Amino acid sequence: MRTGDAWAFRTAADLGFLMTREAVETRKLSRAAIETLAIVAYHQPVTWRRSRRSAASRSAHYRTC
Repeated sequence: MRTGDAWAFRTAADLGFLMTREAVETRKLSRAAIETLAIVAYHQPVTWRRSRRSAASRSAHYRTC
């Protein structure tokens, strides 16, 4: 089926049930995947308020130790 300047594949309504497949698959992430996610999380932007809150909790921790 053509939609505007592009093409799209469509499934007939009566055959739609053949295209659905639900499978829950639990897998552990590989070491490379975990390292990649750690790098992405490390480079996430931190708001000023969040950094102040973090600094305040660290200084409170040092005062009680």
